[in-house]
Amino acid sequence: MATFHGIWWSTAGDGPTVVVPRLNVDWSEVNLSALTDRFRMVTVAPRGFGPSARPGLYHGMRFVADIRRVLDHLQIGRY
Repeated sequence: MATFHGIWWSTAGDGPTVVVPRLNVDWSEVNLSALTDRFRMVTVAPRGFGPSARPGLYHGMRFVADIRRVLDHLQIGRY
């Protein structure tokens, strides 16, 4: 688990990347081993959700931008 510009994210597994948004579900309590055996799972909590920073004002498009920012940071171009 890590943060990047106030955005919380984690990664597990190996293979093609699957992005799992962490909104109101804490995926850490869910056994994802059936997926992580075949895929690289990247869980991202955009700002305003889960353990990520709380912005003063939240716009829906920021959700997508936050996920892209983390994927760019991880140098993942295909998911």
